[in-house]
Amino acid sequence: MKRSFVTVVVTVLGCAGFFTLKAGLYPTNLISFKPFNGIAYSPFRGSENPYYSSYPTVAEITQDITNSLIYLASEVATYGMAGGQSNIAAVCYNYNLPCYPCAFLSPTDIVDNSNEIAALVAVGNQHFPTTRGLLVGSEPVFDNYNPDALINDINHVRAATGNIIPVGTRDIFYTFTNFPAIAAACDFIQVDIHPYWAELPESEGAAFVIDEWRQLTNEFPGVKVIIGETGWPTGGSNPYWSSPYVVTSVATQGQYLKDFVSAAKSNNIEYFVFSFRDEAWKSQEGWGDVECHWGLYDTNGVKKQSLVDYLANRFSIRMSKASSTNAHIIVPTFEGNPYSIVATPDIRVGPWTPYPFTGAAGTNQTVITVPIFTNAPLSWFYFGWQNF
Repeated sequence: MKRSFVTVVVTVLGCAGFFTLKAGLYPTNLISFKPFNGIAYSPFRGSENPYYSSYPTVAEITQDITNSLIYLASEVATYGMAGGQSNIAAVCYNYNLPCYPCAFLSPTDIVDNSNEIAALVAVGNQHFPTTRGLLVGSEPVFDNYNPDALINDINHVRAATGNIIPVGTRDIFYTFTNFPAIAAACDFIQVDIHPYWAELPESEGAAFVIDEWRQLTNEFPGVKVIIGETGWPTGGSNPYWSSPYVVTSVATQGQYLKDFVSAAKSNNIEYFVFSFRDEAWKSQEGWGDVECHWGLYDTNGVKKQSLVDYLANRFSIRMSKASSTNAHIIVPTFEGNPYSIVATPDIRVGPWTPYPFTGAAGTNQTVITVPIFTNAPLSWFYFGWQNF
């Protein structure tokens, strides 16, 4: 695990002291104490490319989940079944990470579509308790897939999995408003809302997303509406338009994450941040190289500064009380994530004594008790570390 960043010093003055649905199938809201409610997860890294049948391995998927995703999100949503992607739901189950598996649907490849749907049905019939719902298509109608065919596919997947697991689809806002029968066929819908593609500046982005989510929630009161994708690119451009007010940068992505997540929490919205990692292969999609740069990590799995800064935000430890032998320190934490308090009598040379702990369940703060050494110098210093 990587130590992420900021350390905040608390000085103990002396050895003691006072310190200043449709009825039926319906995925319920997931209460999240992680940095993000959900992350849209596509596992391609480096030169891997679905156009050339170069797919991530199960080992790579497992590494993504165990090294990063379980610490960043309360759930993930995926994009396809081809290659090792059909194993994502099982790996999520092994590590208790809720998941929305997805079958990718093409408007032109009937054979691939049949294989994708069959694989999605097979995953659904594994009955993993971590499978929150089954996604039939990712922006299929936006990609010119027939709306009636999509409805048939949704009904087929529901029937083939015993009408047990919620079934829905992920698409853009206007797909659902233009073809309301699609939402009516779903137990839930995931809507992709990107202020960048609406040619809006970051400062207007979060409000725009919440407004479109609210419109769909009002239009389809019997269907759970989830934000399937939202995010901000850190670089690149598109061939269709440019605007001096729409800036692609690491700083802008970081600000968008703060603005949107705060708004989503205030409105109790289930959402997925787009996306986990930059993907070089998306330069072939026809939308410009901007499509390659939406990740929280770069294509080699290194955290972008936008994510580092987001995680560091409000990470400041404070003392609640102390006795002659112990200090009680309040640490802002994410549920289940690894941390350390490091104690030292001398911030220049140490020694440094680590006290590792795990973020408490069901909350975003943890109280840690660490010893104060009575034979030590007058002042002790405590540092907080995020070990993920």
